[in-house]
Amino acid sequence: MAEITQNKLTRANEKQLREWAAGLDVEVSADEKPASIRTKLATTLGFADIHEKVEVQDTKSMFQSVPKLAPAFPDDPEKEAERDKEDLKPITIIIPSSEDDKQPVPVIVNGRQWVIQRDMEATIPMYVYKALTSAKKGIVHPETREVRYTPHYPIQVIF
Repeated sequence: MAEITQNKLTRANEKQLREWAAGLDVEVSADEKPASIRTKLATTLGFADIHEKVEVQDTKSMFQSVPKLAPAFPDDPEKEAERDKEDLKPITIIIPSSEDDKQPVPVIVNGRQWVIQRDMEATIPMYVYKALTSAKKGIVHPETREVRYTPHYPIQVIF
């Protein structure tokens, strides 16, 4: 069975959903709606509820209740500045293509977007590299149905 990502699950048609459900031994009735099948698969795969709706009545009060982020080094502004400089240092990487995925890799951090071409050297800030290395995908074992999280992208660092 092909890898099922949350993105693929969200975009799948009813036929694909039913095939995945059968492959993962998820019980689905013949008249079950795709949204219900999608929710069952998301639960089985350990994804967040992709259909959960959140209603926000008063955004102003909602943001006032969010605590301010504390600096990593509250007593040492120099260490804080040093950490910020470290995150801006450039790093050169290559993201190799695979049989299944030859598309460029989009990365969005704090509203800024990078599109990294596969099989080519790319120089990016360290904080973009950290975002790439923290991206994980869940792979379900077909027999035990245990979810194992692995790095989403095989990244090679060029020194």
